[in-house]
Amino acid sequence: DANVLIVGIEKGSMSNQIYRSDDGGLNFYAWDSGLPNNMFKTWTAQHHLIKDADGETFYAWHQNHLYYRHLNDANWQSALNPGASNSNWFSDVIADPLQANKIYATQFGTVIYQSVDKGLTWTTINVGTPRSTSIAISEAGRMAVLQNHNANSQVSQNVFVTYDSGSTWEALGTDGLYSMFSGLTFIGEETLIGWTDHTGSATISLEPAAPLATSLVSFEQECLGNEVQLSWEVESMDNLDYFEIEKARSTISNAVSDLDWLNIEKMETINHVKNYKFGDKTELGKSYYRLKNIQKDGQFDYSKIIIANCTSDNYNIDLHPNPVLNTLNVEVSDIDLTQANIRIYNSMGIAHTVLLENQNANNCQLSTEHLSKGLYYLVVENGTTLLMKRFVVGK
Repeated sequence: DANVLIVGIEKGSMSNQIYRSDDGGLNFYAWDSGLPNNMFKTWTAQHHLIKDADGETFYAWHQNHLYYRHLNDANWQSALNPGASNSNWFSDVIADPLQANKIYATQFGTVIYQSVDKGLTWTTINVGTPRSTSIAISEAGRMAVLQNHNANSQVSQNVFVTYDSGSTWEALGTDGLYSMFSGLTFIGEETLIGWTDHTGSATISLEPAAPLATSLVSFEQECLGNEVQLSWEVESMDNLDYFEIEKARSTISNAVSDLDWLNIEKMETINHVKNYKFGDKTELGKSYYRLKNIQKDGQFDYSKIIIANCTSDNYNIDLHPNPVLNTLNVEVSDIDLTQANIRIYNSMGIAHTVLLENQNANNCQLSTEHLSKGLYYLVVENGTTLLMKRFVVGK
């Protein structure tokens, strides 16, 4: 939800240290129940408040503590410290950019810890550096680790990168770079930024990323009306025979490796045509797509995976006035409202009573006099189609 903002601040004279807004920043309320005091300090630029790939779960870490909280949770909850001792301090924590509930952490040691369940259990990736202090990961899975300078241990600053999920690591070196880095960030797949708290940043160039399968120039998606529009461009048609479009829905784990792929369409290639499009019926929530590119000799490869996360804002549902005071008018064209189940939830996922004033096939009126000021979601469902849209009660 683009209207939800989560902000962490150094507490100082403030009463709380994490605040939440459900209306794009117009109003904020405290959202740090379950956290200890003084989680954030202005003297560090590291991101101690992190958003998960699901867009609805957040992590906060400080010293030897790591916490997580979903937008619908009442409190922050403690994750497990992966070190040999619960007193081991974290040096960095990041979220995987594509896989929900997957995070990585370092604790000034020789390994990277990874978790696929929000920090409840951990496995390790061996880096071999004596002092891993910061990590970065790209959308294609390239990972970089910063070995921070430590004069007492005679450890020099260095940057290591892996192109094979941590099986092998390459030392990039930082000779000629004036900065003592505080952290790393990927910009695309071929550029790594080493940043500092005070003295700027430096750029490190990586090996060129492998070309997309079958010389794909691009593979994109867009939510349009009641369908997902897939589009792709091919650079070379020399040996390409046809495409198969594969689709998968979100799993319980949200792990890409657990997806159950279904072949939904076969598209023949056309001589000299390099741009293709395909429309698939929209489903609320995440849908994953990839292209299977079959060559004339029978060999095949896959494109990158793209994710469509269409909301019901792409459906034909209108709510007015919005914000609303007393009566909300609902107009739809995809569902017969007289046969539909209508529900209202607040921003915490709590259901509220629906008070219908008038109801016809394509429109109805709902009383909102019993609802407190704030953000709500209207859900309309008839068994095959589900529409959902935000509205604000302002009093």
